[in-house]
Amino acid sequence: MVNASFPHKAIADLKSAQLKDATEVLAVVASWPFVVDIMLGGSFTRDKSNTRSDIDLFVLYKGFTPEIADMSKRLGTIENLSVIIYQGFFPWTQDLFTVYFNSDPDFSVDLCMIDETTKEHFFWEPKGVSLSDTGIIQQIRSNQMKEVNYKPHPFLRSNVFELSIISLKKISKNLERNHIWNSIEQLSIFRRYIMQIVRVNLMKDLDFLGRVDRDIEDVIPSIIQQQLLQSLPIYKTDDVAKKTLLLIQLFENLIDEVQPNLNPDISKWISRQLSSESKKLNSFLLSAITRHESFNNR
Repeated sequence: MVNASFPHKAIADLKSAQLKDATEVLAVVASWPFVVDIMLGGSFTRDKSNTRSDIDLFVLYKGFTPEIADMSKRLGTIENLSVIIYQGFFPWTQDLFTVYFNSDPDFSVDLCMIDETTKEHFFWEPKGVSLSDTGIIQQIRSNQMKEVNYKPHPFLRSNVFELSIISLKKISKNLERNHIWNSIEQLSIFRRYIMQIVRVNLMKDLDFLGRVDRDIEDVIPSIIQQQLLQSLPIYKTDDVAKKTLLLIQLFENLIDEVQPNLNPDISKWISRQLSSESKKLNSFLLSAITRHESFNNR
């Protein structure tokens, strides 16, 4: 059990009913005997919150196994509780449980359950606010930030240019098999890699947390925003091919502009693959047009 409370300044945007629900969740969680420390993270600690923001609580625990049945039972005393959803295990949250309330269907509290045995290696948000008086998370985070190899964005892809090519190749492979949904998924991944290149390599913007596409509309140039928008496909093979070619052009322009420090062999490989995949997609487009014209001439 720890003593925990919300600092008024951090949650000033909460409505009174939301504050009541969040405070009740915090009090219940802080009373659990296996809880070691609690930290507030997310938009409320980065001046990014609004009326639709949720509460992110990082709960450091010891000697406990977080399972949905047990968590539901322990949180069952909360007055306005609607449901508890287990979202899964993620590197940036570990076991993630989301609490919804009857009083406000749009408001929720995320409980990120962090195993005490992993505390030294878990990424604690740099701007997170400690909610208890133990100081354990605060000390761990302070030690992490002093390390020589500390990364404020550990979930960015270090080899984003190479991974872009792998996603690109999967697009054409799935198109050849007529697996349109898979090709659209890979196109989205390719686009996300491009977003990282734009945001990190081109704009030198690191003032974000978690996903590279978070709030990206606020920081990228409008012309690139339009190019990304134009790459959204419809469920047609030729349209996916066409939108992929648009992203390839943007990707090539970004390589020329940011001049990534790549291994020469990797650089040559990327160049060859871009040329090869562009030919495949153009050939695929041409075949689709020919088939369409042949069908119309029947």
